[in-house]
Amino acid sequence: MKFLEEETLNFEETLKKHDIGIHYLALHVLDYIFFQIDDYQGIETHQLAAIEGMKKIALWRMLTRAKYLEIRRGSKQHFSNEELLKNWQHAYGTTIYSILPKLMKAERENLTDFFKEYPAKECYDYAKDKELVESYHHAFVDPPYGNSTGRKDFKKLNQLIFPNQQDLIIYRWNDDWSDYFDAGKEWWGTFYWTIYDPTSKRMTIIGGSATD
Repeated sequence: MKFLEEETLNFEETLKKHDIGIHYLALHVLDYIFFQIDDYQGIETHQLAAIEGMKKIALWRMLTRAKYLEIRRGSKQHFSNEELLKNWQHAYGTTIYSILPKLMKAERENLTDFFKEYPAKECYDYAKDKELVESYHHAFVDPPYGNSTGRKDFKKLNQLIFPNQQDLIIYRWNDDWSDYFDAGKEWWGTFYWTIYDPTSKRMTIIGGSATD
């Protein structure tokens, strides 16, 4: 399993390049992590990727906070990702999420259900519609502080990172195996998928956990 570091850590730049206006969402609510996997072994590979993905989410969030801090400081210097991470770790230490593999459970997700788009939230009763509030579309379109371009960008982003949608193998994971999910349990929700593309041999991790 090879961590696609450049693709993951430069995800914001990729979004901007393709005129996908969700860099705030990608940086602060949904986490996208990418791996290359040549020796795919089914659900066991998904679990391993889920665990490794959680470790990389900590790295990813450290980097985004470091970038945000530099912006707040009004810094004119251009730091590399490595320099930003080094500076952050020196000042604040390393972020690590707990991981309890024995508590992990997964369900295979139907392709149609995973990419399903829902009408505007005003048409639904969020308190009653479990299918909606647990969906990838909801996580993408309705983050805690809104996403004005989410509905437009949902399909565009998925076509970019999932060019072979008909072949994807998707598992949704429970939220009892890491403290990463604690924030989302307070209010907005928790999300964690492992998506394997056998054509490109790429595994994408999508995680979400946030509150106000």
